[in-house]
Amino acid sequence: MTTRSPLLCHARLCLSLSIISASFAHAQVPGQSIPTLPTVVVTQSPQGFDATIGKETLHFVVCSDSLLHLTTRPNDAAVHHPQPWLLPEDQSCKGAPFQFSKDEKAATLKTAKLTVSLSLTRGNLTYSTPDNKPLLRERDSVPRTYDPVTLNGDPTYHVVDRFWPDATEAFYGLGQHQSGMFNYRGSTVELGQNNTDVAIPFLLSTKGYGVVWNTAAYTYVDNRFPLELSFDSIAGDGVDYFVLYGPEMDDLIHQYRNLTGHAPMLPRWSYGFIQSKDRYTSLDEILSEVRAPARLLERPYLQPIYDEPEFIVRNVWRFYGGWWDGNPAHLKPAPPARLAVEIAGLAGGAAALAARASDLAETGELALACHLVELAEAAAPDDPAVAAVRRAVYARRADGERSVMARGIFHAAAER
Repeated sequence: MTTRSPLLCHARLCLSLSIISASFAHAQVPGQSIPTLPTVVVTQSPQGFDATIGKETLHFVVCSDSLLHLTTRPNDAAVHHPQPWLLPEDQSCKGAPFQFSKDEKAATLKTAKLTVSLSLTRGNLTYSTPDNKPLLRERDSVPRTYDPVTLNGDPTYHVVDRFWPDATEAFYGLGQHQSGMFNYRGSTVELGQNNTDVAIPFLLSTKGYGVVWNTAAYTYVDNRFPLELSFDSIAGDGVDYFVLYGPEMDDLIHQYRNLTGHAPMLPRWSYGFIQSKDRYTSLDEILSEVRAPARLLERPYLQPIYDEPEFIVRNVWRFYGGWWDGNPAHLKPAPPARLAVEIAGLAGGAAALAARASDLAETGELALACHLVELAEAAAPDDPAVAAVRRAVYARRADGERSVMARGIFHAAAER
């Protein structure tokens, strides 16, 4: 009688289960048939190719040798929404030469640096280099799904696209997150704007490609299962993404900037300031000269909703030059209340300062009005008439502000 060790039996059992699982993964259940894929029709277009898979439509565009753009719709409805995070198409998607071919198995498009194939039997896309180095592949079975949903009263789709990544590649990018992870392989990343959590839907792979998931919708990038990578958006008209090829990381960043705009160089004065603050006489001089580029301020996602460009300038000054603003009197200043009493005495009293502040507020000189009413309040902190003027001035100032930070501070001053 032969005695087998428990460890050996366990190993054989695991091997048997693995073989059975593998066979069932590809086997047909008795009495059932594999669903038939709707007819795939592919036609070449001037920019790339178009395809229909049943009711689903695919529109593939060559933006450059190393940048391809896919958009799909669950039906043939043409829907277009503004995408202010991208440069205009004549700048971001200029086109490039390509070759198109088709046989009984696949339709293939080739540029100088990228190849994409659409399977005519599976309906999935495969990306590779011209020398057949595999990059990224959609899952064989139903890679793209569109579930109708209603959000905020508007009909839309819950959109998912599923890929089969290589077992050895690492994933980077996706913005700034607080998970403590650098490589997102084997994890799920939520792409949604939160405090200290910045979503940038740009995934970079160590295989030399990148995917820009082109949506502003809340999205999960899911690689919990090592051999499946999915992009799952709660709302969208269809799948919309760019595939980029480097192969170096610097090349991928360059391609991303070609889509969204290259970072502007700092103005000349900023280099002198960083090297030596002595070039400038005061912080006020810098505040009067610095202006954010108009093309950036025009973008909806860069609007000063929370913060303001002026606050950023002040932070740069403080970071490189310290707290002193360049005014000698502010180096070792007198107590603010003592200064306020002196100025109020010269002006004819705190009431006179408050009255002048009220007049300035009426004419729109709100910044100056705030200075004067602060002096009046510091000189006569118990005067109810001065306090009333102060509340009125700051209430008017708060109503004219746009940023959350400014409105909050001025509203708090008006309610004190």
